[in-house]
Amino acid sequence: MLDDTKKEEIDKVKDCDSKQAIFNQAARLFAVKGFHGTSVRDISTAAGVNVALINYHFKTKQNLFNEVALYGFARIEKSKSDLRGLPLKELIEKTYLKNIDMENGDGYYVVVIMNLFTSPQQLNLELAHTIIRDHKSEWMDTMVQAVKREVPENTPEEELVRVAFMINGNVMWMSQTSFGLMEQESGFLKEFYPGESPEQVRINYLYDQADRLINELRTKYSS
Repeated sequence: MLDDTKKEEIDKVKDCDSKQAIFNQAARLFAVKGFHGTSVRDISTAAGVNVALINYHFKTKQNLFNEVALYGFARIEKSKSDLRGLPLKELIEKTYLKNIDMENGDGYYVVVIMNLFTSPQQLNLELAHTIIRDHKSEWMDTMVQAVKREVPENTPEEELVRVAFMINGNVMWMSQTSFGLMEQESGFLKEFYPGESPEQVRINYLYDQADRLINELRTKYSS
């Protein structure tokens, strides 16, 4: 039987601030140290809660990681709700800047989710597919609509979706380079955009790639 002190600690998880702290610190540590390099005690210390609280509520570190990824995806979707209706290039730039905002934005959650697909140490395609299957992406619909406004009216829906996914993939990739996770892959970009800041180099690259994809559709489906 739990004593009153432990019951009090466990009740804290129902508090939005405590749960938010657990998720935020878990996302930060999973992003920086990886799943295997992060312990539940690391997370409890960073979040300022008792380790028993996390163990009681989430049972295992894997369960906590899964909850962080699912919460992160929903958070990212919500944070981008104000981007609907923007022109394509403005949408790309603001999405990228939101992705790399570590203090007030979604940065660490973006890393956690991207690692589900790309990191050999954290590859979890089953969870990644669950996120894609069970959570309809309103933000991807926003990207599709932004692409649609740039191309001929007779462009098939599947082409719009394909290009929107490619643009989104480029944005996520550039976000990873900003976190220092893929510096070797991003270093070559500086040669093409001399004199620009690292952030502007990445944004310019995203613009150019989007222009290339949009121009392909314009050429293919213009009357």
